[in-house]
Amino acid sequence: MKFLCMNIYIIRLKIYDEKRELNQNREIIEYKFEIMKLNN
Repeated sequence: MKFLCMNIYIIRLKIYDEKRELNQNREIIEYKFEIMKLNN
């Protein structure tokens, strides 16, 4: 499950790279939120 989670995160990072309107702080917050959702 964690491996799948990291794959999802990597895909989302690539999307963020193409859409730099989002700043890094927001990316980190969203990443932590995704991890918390998947862990619950």
